[in-house]
Amino acid sequence: MHPMKQPRFSSLFFASALSLLASVPAVATDLGNIVFVGDSITQANGTNAVSYRYSLWKHFVDNNIDYNPQGSMTIFTSGNSTSNLAPTYLGQTFKNTSEGHFGWDAAWIVSGASEGNRPNTGQGTGGLSTWIDGYENLPDTATVLIGINDLSRGNANSYFDALLANQKSIVQTLQTKNENVTVHVFSLLPSSQTNWRHVETQEYPWATVLAYNNRLKEEVKTWSTDKSTVIYTDITAGFDPTNGVHTYDSLHPKAQGELILAGNMARALGIAQRTAGLERRSSTQLATQSSFEKNGNAGVKVSFTTAGAETRTATNTSTYWTVNNDGHIVVNTVGHNAGSDIRLSWNDVSGSTHAFSLSLEVKMNEISADSHSTNNFLGILLGNGLNEVGALYIGESGIYWGGTSNTNLLYGQTNDAYKDKCFTLSENSFRMAWIEETENGAASGFYIWLNDQLIGEALDGLTTASVVNSYKNSFLIGDIGANYITSAEIANIAFDANYAWAPTAIPEPGAFAMLAGLGALALVGMRRRRK
Repeated sequence: MHPMKQPRFSSLFFASALSLLASVPAVATDLGNIVFVGDSITQANGTNAVSYRYSLWKHFVDNNIDYNPQGSMTIFTSGNSTSNLAPTYLGQTFKNTSEGHFGWDAAWIVSGASEGNRPNTGQGTGGLSTWIDGYENLPDTATVLIGINDLSRGNANSYFDALLANQKSIVQTLQTKNENVTVHVFSLLPSSQTNWRHVETQEYPWATVLAYNNRLKEEVKTWSTDKSTVIYTDITAGFDPTNGVHTYDSLHPKAQGELILAGNMARALGIAQRTAGLERRSSTQLATQSSFEKNGNAGVKVSFTTAGAETRTATNTSTYWTVNNDGHIVVNTVGHNAGSDIRLSWNDVSGSTHAFSLSLEVKMNEISADSHSTNNFLGILLGNGLNEVGALYIGESGIYWGGTSNTNLLYGQTNDAYKDKCFTLSENSFRMAWIEETENGAASGFYIWLNDQLIGEALDGLTTASVVNSYKNSFLIGDIGANYITSAEIANIAFDANYAWAPTAIPEPGAFAMLAGLGALALVGMRRRRK
């Protein structure tokens, strides 16, 4: 494979729970009247971003979720109600309605801005209670994501108490207006800004936000009533606040960050993950399945068998590739600068792009118990049949597209001091597909799913002529060359060279996550709507 740049790890990150990696099966079919309460992260500026609400709305479209957004705000901070960053999707138009207020803190949401009309918000009077009275319908569901402005302005422990009190007042206002409302309180997002610190501990924002979220999680447990359920959810899994990675300013999410946050929010709401307009199909239902066996005294032999019993074989002769007792491929080139891979090519003389789905399960091995290896990657190349080659790189703590520098991060964390070893703890399923726009109305490009969460949307592939000519009609799995190593376990490779499919929902791996799924189911069952 072609060499890539060495990764650079220099940014701050706030670690998040591994239990959010897998998804709760879909249970919600109707969210009713929903309001998104927040600050600029919710409102967005319409120039660099259109808010997580747009990406979350695509979950609604993909899964036929009925919802009716409420709110006093119908503009981005630029003053526009529409943005070219929010095009129609599968024939539907995004409704830019929310209670997102640029620059506001929680107290102002409760009672109105003390400083008068805030720039670009278009809203200078009243508070949440007044705004709700002007809604077409009372909210059945509400999300609350606010507080980062409060922390950046004060940060002392006393500010934690004040912010918690104001967030509780927001929830109580919603409950007063509709005693049956379901409220989702989301964790504050991490920030890698360095222009403010906790005034007492002198800790940077990532630590301040972490400390506050820990308090918020406990406080929210007491906010439910006998008719209104209030749930706290950490939505930061896979989100990196570094400027240029998942944010455009070390705080506000850009499109990739919004995609990750929306997937985490959908899970909290009990909504299925994105399909990009495709039908769902599990890896066992794809046209071609794989089996592994030892290739004599060295390497492995991978047999791909179609539903019609046709078998094609790809052989690897490296002594660093073996098959374990579970029938999984184990790759370990640690200590050896030896590139090796398995590759399968097919004949396609049409000279055009075509749909394709590739699935596999991967567990990255832990190189060091104390730190994260910055060069342990498994690479996956997939051609689109004509002019692009998708390049996915799976590391110990992140998933990258087209290269391994921080700006190529799709999902995960970029700083060794603060990140989880997300992909060394268990096997994760990956789905990589090429979609043509004419198939379903979604934009053309490569789509990437982690388990069943869409983490890469309409991505451009590599267009270097030598790479395209080598891989446009093939896929390759293995070491990525240069100074990189690969220590990983691979299982259940499957593909379909004619169709693109979204993955089916994957059950939660543990009791905590299962309870989250059951909780979402219970919420949908108990939700009562009031017009």
